[in-house]
Amino acid sequence: MRIEQKLTSLGISLPDPVEAKGNYAPWVLHGDLLYLSGVGGSSPLFGKVGDTVTVEEGYKLAREAALNHIAAMKAALGDLDRVERIVRVVGYVNSTPGFTDHPAVINGV
Repeated sequence: MRIEQKLTSLGISLPDPVEAKGNYAPWVLHGDLLYLSGVGGSSPLFGKVGDTVTVEEGYKLAREAALNHIAAMKAALGDLDRVERIVRVVGYVNSTPGFTDHPAVINGV
């Protein structure tokens, strides 16, 4: 429970795992690898960063998506201390054509 204790000490609480919104499994454990899918943000905020969504709002949405992923990991593994490493993180930013500050949004993860 070291990871969860660290999250608590940082004032971070995990949300309930996001339910699949389509015909797919939100996670699959294959050997020692856990694959997550479709467990991103659950905020009702819509729009494009650089238009109706600010960089700060995008950062918060990215952070929310990351916490949903961690909640999915806990649901799949039962104990976050089973996580040895995160192999890959993919971030998508719905932005206006001229927007160039994608890292400032993805840093929310």
